[in-house]
Amino acid sequence: MLEERIFSLAGFLRRQHEESLYKRCEDSFLSFLSHLPTLPRLGAGTVHEKFFSPYLFLAAFILFLGLSDHALSSIGLAGVILGCAFFFLGMKATRVTLPRIRQSLFWPLAIVCLLSSLLLLYDWNTFQKFAIIPYFLLFLTGGYRRELSLLSIVLWGFIFKMGWWAVSSPFLIISLYFCAKEFPSDFFERNASSILFLLFVAGTFFFFCDVSLVSLKTGNLPLLSEESRAALDPTFTMLSHLLPLSCVLAASMGKRTGTLLLFAFCTLAMGILGFRTQVVFLFLAVAIASSAGKIASRVETYASLALAGAVGLALTGLRNLVLETRIGIMEAIRLRASLTLDIYDMMAALGGMMGYTRGQVYISAIPGFARLMPNIAWAPRRMVAEFVGMRGSATSTILGPVAVDFGLVGIALFMGFLGYLLARLYQLNTRGGIYTMLYGSCLAYALIGIETGLVDIEVLALFFFSFLFIQLSPKRPSNAYSYKKDSSRAV
Repeated sequence: MLEERIFSLAGFLRRQHEESLYKRCEDSFLSFLSHLPTLPRLGAGTVHEKFFSPYLFLAAFILFLGLSDHALSSIGLAGVILGCAFFFLGMKATRVTLPRIRQSLFWPLAIVCLLSSLLLLYDWNTFQKFAIIPYFLLFLTGGYRRELSLLSIVLWGFIFKMGWWAVSSPFLIISLYFCAKEFPSDFFERNASSILFLLFVAGTFFFFCDVSLVSLKTGNLPLLSEESRAALDPTFTMLSHLLPLSCVLAASMGKRTGTLLLFAFCTLAMGILGFRTQVVFLFLAVAIASSAGKIASRVETYASLALAGAVGLALTGLRNLVLETRIGIMEAIRLRASLTLDIYDMMAALGGMMGYTRGQVYISAIPGFARLMPNIAWAPRRMVAEFVGMRGSATSTILGPVAVDFGLVGIALFMGFLGYLLARLYQLNTRGGIYTMLYGSCLAYALIGIETGLVDIEVLALFFFSFLFIQLSPKRPSNAYSYKKDSSRAV
């Protein structure tokens, strides 16, 4: 009954979409991209597909460690070694499948899970660790899995919304995971063009809202004034970051000329906002997606990577001029790497084996929850800065926030998850379309996150959606966006 209502609602929404003005604008936009003249390539050949494999992340991480002259403590070094080892193990875990247990154990496990959940009201910090085990095993029985996953999402989502994130988060993640496995669909593959238009329209709209409000308030652009940049609306800024994703998706779908136009517009827009991360992300993600889609030559791909570094250096130099730091760009990079690793070392010492803040750093990425912790944090990087006695925000490598929240155990689990996610997306990368967009975006953010950390809410949402998407996607690839078909008519 529930599935019939969902399908009926989906059919109604589809009919309304087909008859709307929005659909006509979408068709005009996509038609414009598809009828652009093909631009000639600069050079022949393409980059080998293994160049942008997940091993690139490990190589970049080791290179970043070499930029610093800071000697890590024993616990900091243990975290780095543990992270690299579990990242490698996570890459190899893509062949592992979940076991099944006897369905006759469903009701005994349900009773144990209910009792454990009631004990959470007495001492959630202790009984959460025990309740999660029967809850996970309950899904492995296969009994009433669809009904159980849907009901659990509603229940734990409501508890999460109430602010009990520490209790509900593990249960909510498990529920979403099994729900995605129970309702496989190629919806996103079939509607990749519509998603491209939606990302472009939403990102552009919120970008202009963000810049207009700041310009009226401060009389300057965020790029040219640190005061204007600090005055940006966090929600508008976050949603404007959908704009680069539209460019990456266009590259993933084989739209060569359209990608170049979107790339120019997105680079200008993200540059005006003054965020180096998004500009560098755009260069990296488009280079990865274009190389996977065979729409960029070897010379163009290497040029895009070189420009990514050059733009990052240029924006760093511009910020140094605005802040009047009076140090060279290369010296700024070396000092930034050393400071970042130094902060990570302190976070590792503070987190120890099991963590110190138990998830508060990552939860502070959600503005509504961050406000529940007054005088402590308004954002993850600001919270890290508070721990080390700095003003503003501080980066602590990709491992720092995990270390202070969940300790060495958290580093192992997090890096294992990251290795699994990138390796699984890399396997599905050949399907093109949404798969390539997600792989290129996740790999690009992971490379940037080596220094900045993966703590922004939109980045965390992208990684979590990618994880659910590979469970949601059907086992057999769709032919709608295969490279063999798209590359012959790329525009």
